[in-house]
Amino acid sequence: LGGDKMWAMPILCDIGKEVWKVKETLVSEEEIPQWGEQKERGPLWEASTAYVYLLAGADILIMRHPQAVRETKEYISRMMSSE
Repeated sequence: LGGDKMWAMPILCDIGKEVWKVKETLVSEEEIPQWGEQKERGPLWEASTAYVYLLAGADILIMRHPQAVRETKEYISRMMSSE
């Protein structure tokens, strides 16, 4: 597929739209206390999903939570560093 302009379209991933529909991001601490705080769990779930999509070859990520965006940017910086 290298060099074929028709197949070289960017991979767009609307992570924020899908992540915030799943039980793991919606369930409160009262319902399942072992999962931890919802305010920490949701952004972490979105960021970890973004990491996996990037490793799978995603080109563009659409995200919702500012903390998840910050963590994903930090992850990209660490992965791109020469250290």
